[in-house]
Amino acid sequence: MSSSPIHQNILKPEYRRAAVVRLVVSKTAAGQLYHHLIPLVLLLIVGSSPFDVVDPSWELYVLIQRKTDQQGEIYNRLLGFTAVYRFYHYPDSSRLRIGQILVLLPYQHKGYGQYLLEVLNDVAISENVYDLTVEEPLDYFQHVRTCVDILRLHKFDPCKNL
Repeated sequence: MSSSPIHQNILKPEYRRAAVVRLVVSKTAAGQLYHHLIPLVLLLIVGSSPFDVVDPSWELYVLIQRKTDQQGEIYNRLLGFTAVYRFYHYPDSSRLRIGQILVLLPYQHKGYGQYLLEVLNDVAISENVYDLTVEEPLDYFQHVRTCVDILRLHKFDPCKNL
């Protein structure tokens, strides 16, 4: 997979550099990668089931951390991912629906889920997406999404003077 990161950021000073790579599932080796993630999906995402990897509307956003080993070799560590379905929206737009989102257990409660959601919001804005929805969100995810939305509202010009 030779995709370049769509979003890079340093989360908090105590966390290492993270990047999100966007993969269209039907056009890259992302389908093969997702097949390796299916056991995690079934075990760790409540009520989830695998999606169809030949459907070109699915996109996989992979959260990685670039690391350097003792020999100086650079490798990517998987921190989490989200699977997003792109719908058509009349007349010339699209809608995004988050079908699955997972931050692996060792990296939870460190801001990576918030970061992944912020990246999706940035993608939606930059591509003029009509809306970004979530399929059957869990309570904790709704809490994270509310926190991200509040931070976005604080930056929104009409709300700055309130």
